[in-house]
Amino acid sequence: MDKLKIDEVRKGALIVAAFVAFLVLKAIFQDYISYRVNLVELRINQKKLAELEGQHNALTMRLDFFKTDKQNLESKLFNKNGLATFLQSMPDLASRSGVKVLSMSSDNDFRSVNGTYPSGNSRMGMIDKGEPELKSLPIRTVIQGPLVSVENFLIDLEQYKQLISVKNLEISVKDYPVIEGEFTLTAFIIDEGT
Repeated sequence: MDKLKIDEVRKGALIVAAFVAFLVLKAIFQDYISYRVNLVELRINQKKLAELEGQHNALTMRLDFFKTDKQNLESKLFNKNGLATFLQSMPDLASRSGVKVLSMSSDNDFRSVNGTYPSGNSRMGMIDKGEPELKSLPIRTVIQGPLVSVENFLIDLEQYKQLISVKNLEISVKDYPVIEGEFTLTAFIIDEGT
């Protein structure tokens, strides 16, 4: 009987050992499954992170491009002092081309230039206070001179270092070969809000 009790104790110990081993293996298996789930989530998140880093890099490059483009544009715009100097020098610029400025008139009303974003939304109302604003000043201009001289003067305006535009050019013959040209010269400035 003692042997039977020893066998029963051994069987009980084996059952307990097997149960404990089962619990340990179950815990290890659950940890392994949890590890695999976390590993899959980590790889998914690493992929998302790589995509976001790629998007960030692309946006950074675009932002750098737009900053450079903005600086380039701003270098071509007048400030108020530069515009005054340009307007005062117009008769000299015209006379170098062989043209006479008969009149220059403006209502001195600077107009906001409102761009449109690709989405179709107007920039109007979206400008932060204190942010420089793009404005234009249309100036009705009348010049007189030979056709070639008027052409040279308009080419000089086209090649001027600051951004200006000539619109609504009307040419009439007053006393051939002298012609008269009337147009709207628009100068663009950065208004710093000062």
